Amino acid sequence: MSEWWPDIAKLGGVPLLVREYKYDSVISEVMLTAIRQAVPSASLLDLPDGYQMQEGPDYAQWYMR
Repeated sequence: MSEWWPDIAKLGGVPLLVREYKYDSVISEVMLTAIRQAVPSASLLDLPDGYQMQEGPDYAQWYMR
């Protein structure tokens, strides 16, 4: 974000409310109260032990020109 809004760091966070509804009722609510700029750890991309991977469809074939 800092590329298009250099002063975003001065805000000290950006409040964000996410609500999930089911049949006109709120079933969950999450409020993000802070945002920070950092390089994410590569370990966040590690799969948990016991996680089974499955190959998905080859979408590239649909986008060939």
